Amino acid sequence: MPEIAVIMIEPENQGNIGAIARAMKNFGLKELYLVRPKDELGELARKMAANAQDILDNVKILMSFDEIKEKFDLIYGTTAVQARRSTNILRITITPSQLANLISGTKGKVAILLGRESHGLTNQELNECDAIVTIPTSLEYPTLNVAMAGTIIFYELFQKIESKKRGFRIADRKIKEVLVDKVNTLVSRTNLPPHKIKLITRAFRNLIGKSAISEKEAGLLLTAFSRVDKAFLKMVKENGYKSTR
Repeated sequence: MPEIAVIMIEPENQGNIGAIARAMKNFGLKELYLVRPKDELGELARKMAANAQDILDNVKILMSFDEIKEKFDLIYGTTAVQARRSTNILRITITPSQLANLISGTKGKVAILLGRESHGLTNQELNECDAIVTIPTSLEYPTLNVAMAGTIIFYELFQKIESKKRGFRIADRKIKEVLVDKVNTLVSRTNLPPHKIKLITRAFRNLIGKSAISEKEAGLLLTAFSRVDKAFLKMVKENGYKSTR
């Protein structure tokens, strides 16, 4: 598993430092670095950190971006500004979920950079990052508070890394195909027209394709659908109902 540290670049508000510390504690992160902080760790930071005082007690101060490059194997920046044109390579971003997928299986020291409250990370700083993360938001107001953004990223990392620790096993293609076939069989026993049956089966395939369904979940669904199918056939036999199959 990776060693993940959170690095705030020139934080301007001690309340946000405390809020970040609290969010880190919520999601199992321990290392917090501040690069040239513009505010002290005072009473407000302590109040916002709540039960994450240990993270503030062990915060590390850095004075340059070069120190980050010396300490970490992978550096991921964050931004609210996405590329509007495909030619803007610097601003092509990944989501927090994609970040979690990228690093959850890695080993080494990983830094998550959070920019200044007023104007984020500079282009030069972003250029030093291995990849840039952004959180999809409404175009009406796309900028999140740094603590809110950090919390979302930490949550995604926690979910992915903890699932791997628990030995979470994704359902393989074979069992997913069996599941889709069972749904197709169930829907085909109704009086829906063939094109509707096809659409419903496709919708279910899309649903499980977009989700990281586990072997356990797939097995439970298959058991449930099989029981429903048997109950339906029994009802047809006992009551003389007709089905298309």
